[in-house]
Amino acid sequence: MTLVGVWHRYTLGDPDNIHVSTEELQDFIDEINGTYGGLNLHVDDISFVNTGHILFGDESAQGSEKEHSFAKRSLLIDHSKNGIKGLITVVGARATVARGIAEKTMNLVQRNFGDAIRRSDTETVPIHGGLFDDFSALVDEIRHKLPTGSEYAAKALAHNYGSEYGAVLECADEPDLLRPVGDSAVLKAEAIHAIRNEMAQTLADIVLRRTELGSGGDPGQDAIRELAETAAGEFGWDGAELDSQIQLVQAILKRGGPWHFVDKLPEEEFTKE
Repeated sequence: MTLVGVWHRYTLGDPDNIHVSTEELQDFIDEINGTYGGLNLHVDDISFVNTGHILFGDESAQGSEKEHSFAKRSLLIDHSKNGIKGLITVVGARATVARGIAEKTMNLVQRNFGDAIRRSDTETVPIHGGLFDDFSALVDEIRHKLPTGSEYAAKALAHNYGSEYGAVLECADEPDLLRPVGDSAVLKAEAIHAIRNEMAQTLADIVLRRTELGSGGDPGQDAIRELAETAAGEFGWDGAELDSQIQLVQAILKRGGPWHFVDKLPEEEFTKE
């Protein structure tokens, strides 16, 4: 599968009821097809839509005609231009650009204090999990540590955890936890890792956010329950809570994403869960 995006639009609606319409999706598809000739994607080819909401300002403050759109780019303000020396404001748009805006901020701090600007070490230091030189060698290393020897699962671990894959393996108290769930490449141990190390609080956190199990759509009832039963042992869920967690995940998968498609659900279903 292919993940394509991102796009932005402004909304003054309820954050718990974000709507994505087929018309919007068609606009995105038209843009993709216009960029990649011969692709000929259709709305029906979409299996899942991931939607986020940036809670910052309002439409008048973030309009596309403005010099800065907080929803799209970071903002760095040197208040010395307004007579307030030493005060700097930085507004980061998203985590993926955080390192870059942090470097620009520190360069501005050094410049304001008259210091020579030093090159940032973070420009070249590998990110968490990036301590490897050869991806194929990393995959091979992981594959030999899995009881199934699955290259499919080893590649997924390498892509998602990099050189820190050992943290996942350490969560496997028994060999069965190092086996993939259903037909996926997600290991049961990843659910435990998500709970112990990544602050997962619900099954939806694990299926849709911490692992790839639900990233491309419904992985199937058996796979969801298998991962849910693994998580239940960590959370201490009883049977009723286990079923409730599964039902919530299934409801999200049924509507094709964490939020609603405005023209695929009846109006009464646009309620907070």
